[in-house]
Amino acid sequence: MSAMPTRPRVAVVPGDGASPRAMAATLDVLRATGADIEWDVLPDGAELQPLSPPERGELVHPRLDAADSVLLGSTGGVTPGPIYLRYQRGTWANLRPVQWRPGFASPYARPEGIDYLIVRESHEDLYIGFEGELSTLRASGLADGIRGVRVPPGVDGRYAVKIITRDFTERIAHRACAETVARKAAGHPGRLTIGAKTNMLTVTDRYFADICAEVASGYPIDVETVIIDDLAHKLALRPHDFDVVVLPNQYGDILADGGAGQVGGMTLTPSGCFGDDFAYFEAPQGAPPPADQADRVNPTALMLAGAWLLRHVGQAAAGERVDAAVSTVYATGTVLPVDQGGSATTAQFAAAVIAALGG
Repeated sequence: MSAMPTRPRVAVVPGDGASPRAMAATLDVLRATGADIEWDVLPDGAELQPLSPPERGELVHPRLDAADSVLLGSTGGVTPGPIYLRYQRGTWANLRPVQWRPGFASPYARPEGIDYLIVRESHEDLYIGFEGELSTLRASGLADGIRGVRVPPGVDGRYAVKIITRDFTERIAHRACAETVARKAAGHPGRLTIGAKTNMLTVTDRYFADICAEVASGYPIDVETVIIDDLAHKLALRPHDFDVVVLPNQYGDILADGGAGQVGGMTLTPSGCFGDDFAYFEAPQGAPPPADQADRVNPTALMLAGAWLLRHVGQAAAGERVDAAVSTVYATGTVLPVDQGGSATTAQFAAAVIAALGG
């Protein structure tokens, strides 16, 4: 990864619905640290200039392209940019930490110690979008090879193609192993769990699992492979037992959201998307609450994503202060967002975090 400039430039995409209010509160907190950042705040929602295709046939957005990193708000499909940041900027690894902090409204009776990381490959699998009419498979003769299913002429249906490549699987495996080694050095167990549907998808998912295990054999970590449905069961039953989990795209997307539910909800867990030389950070909330709920939107995930971004661009001290301040506000428990059992508005919560920054 190339070195960050002395004064990094961060593009801010506020998102749509209630997300711009969460982003404004987050920026108030990040700016209060005094971090030396050039913030480039783009317009909200549909007002964000659409991406434009140049002569070479690829999408570009000059302000996103000029940024050293991006802080992305939630979008329900109105704001352009998320697909661009993932595919055009080449962010193939999605990291989703699942960490309970005192004050988080977890549904578990004893959430203390839930602290694991999901590492999700984010470029291939079923999300490549290769879908179509079943009639095209039938016409090609490929439908004749569908296991256990007879597809007679005239039956309506759809198909989707799942692609797993060695290149992307090796890259996500190395990233997952590196994260496991780093966590082990920080006092975590140093155990990598590989999840895939190896018993049924013996060509694609077993390929993913075998490659991950092959890569992991070169690292000083413990490794296990678990069938994905069994993994979902174990994560729900004993989330405390897990350290780092590496998954193909679709499973990672689903289980990361499930993990957020373990600690108290999607408004609490940040997301980082990494490539070879670029990363962006976001609150992975899917479609944001509607704009009429903006005064009560919980900006915690976006604040923690912002703290992660600050560390990434060379402002580690500022990032640690934000992270610690959020934890302090939750542990104190007097100014909490509505979805966490409190009554604080978005602005009141942000003010409490700023007050907790200290220094």
